[in-house]
Amino acid sequence: MTKTEALELAFDKIKVAKVLAMMSSLEHWDAATLGVPEKSIEARGMAAGWVQGESFKRFIAPDIEGRSSPNKTAAMGEKS
Repeated sequence: MTKTEALELAFDKIKVAKVLAMMSSLEHWDAATLGVPEKSIEARGMAAGWVQGESFKRFIAPDIEGRSSPNKTAAMGEKS
């Protein structure tokens, strides 16, 4: 992996991390300001859990030359 490729990979990971953080913040803000209707508590909890889990998986994902990230492999429909 070249230095440029490594930087692009790092910047891409940062962009995704920011988007996931914004999604989480928006969900929490919405719940705090508007409240959560009783019927949507389970669905909102699942959504919040997914965003947090995805953020964590992407944060710890290995991005080493010669080994695909689990996120890239899943996106391509391949098994890691």
